[in-house]
Amino acid sequence: MVHDRGYTITAPPAASGTFAFFCPDGTPLPSSPPLPAPQGSISGTHDADITPDTIIPPWYGERLDLNHAIWACFANARTDEEKQADGDQNGNRQTTVA
Repeated sequence: MVHDRGYTITAPPAASGTFAFFCPDGTPLPSSPPLPAPQGSISGTHDADITPDTIIPPWYGERLDLNHAIWACFANARTDEEKQADGDQNGNRQTTVA
């Protein structure tokens, strides 16, 4: 498989279960280092309220409203552009999207 930037991702036989990544010029990308060990329990690391229901999404299987999703993306981009144009770094300006 070729990534849109020219990087190649190869899947070796199923026995290894790993992927190989190559730069556009064919040189292999080095493996990423392992993650550091956690510094204590998950509840001690952050203040998020993790419960057994945390992983359950607020979605009931309905179809994606693509028009609304795209509208929201453009509305957010427009708001960001207007904030930058106004020099408002605090986000205090209200924007109405038609």
